[in-house]
Amino acid sequence: MRVIDVIENARRDADVSQAELIQRTGMGRNTFYKKLRGEVPFNTNDIDVIAEALGCDPMLILRTAAKPALSVVGDPDTGDLSPKRATEKARESWNNGIEKRAAKKRPTDDDGK
Repeated sequence: MRVIDVIENARRDADVSQAELIQRTGMGRNTFYKKLRGEVPFNTNDIDVIAEALGCDPMLILRTAAKPALSVVGDPDTGDLSPKRATEKARESWNNGIEKRAAKKRPTDDDGK
């Protein structure tokens, strides 16, 4: 399910509609939506085509999708393997992503004030 979230976030960040992404990938509409709902998994070929359509690296999609799964083992920076620290680390990562997306959407002030 994380791959779906990452693909959707990448699509939104690229300001591409689902219909446009389907057209760019050449994937069938029904097939795409089944994969997006998690009924059928995205395979590596799908991820490669989607990444190309969005102008990003397919490995970035996979690495980003894998990060939360890796964080459940704890904090790799300190070696703390406690579930509590893993949860804190995942929450920090999630909040940082939200802040980055919010900052990207904020209008800029031309006066610099």
